[in-house]
Amino acid sequence: MLDIGSRSVHLKIADLAPGGPPEPVTSLKQSVRLAEATDRQGVIQHDAIRRLVGAVTESAAVAAAHHVDDLIPFATSARSGAGPNGGTLAVGPPRCRPMTHTFR
Repeated sequence: MLDIGSRSVHLKIADLAPGGPPEPVTSLKQSVRLAEATDRQGVIQHDAIRRLVGAVTESAAVAAAHHVDDLIPFATSARSGAGPNGGTLAVGPPRCRPMTHTFR
């Protein structure tokens, strides 16, 4: 699972053996500070986008090194909305199943 939030990107890898509980394998949490780099119109500064892309890329590499079959990303936010019409920033490594949801 890859939790992409307004403050951090958090990768959690677990072994999901049939019939058993999820067993944690590894975790990687990286600060991206998107919330503090976003203006009132919902525009994210370029440096913050670079931090986000770097964190997602590193998370994808860690997932690949652990032979992850399905990397499931989702976005969370401490803010309510990304501007008057909402917004989406699509950043994802190969083999991610895109999942989007708008919270209002």
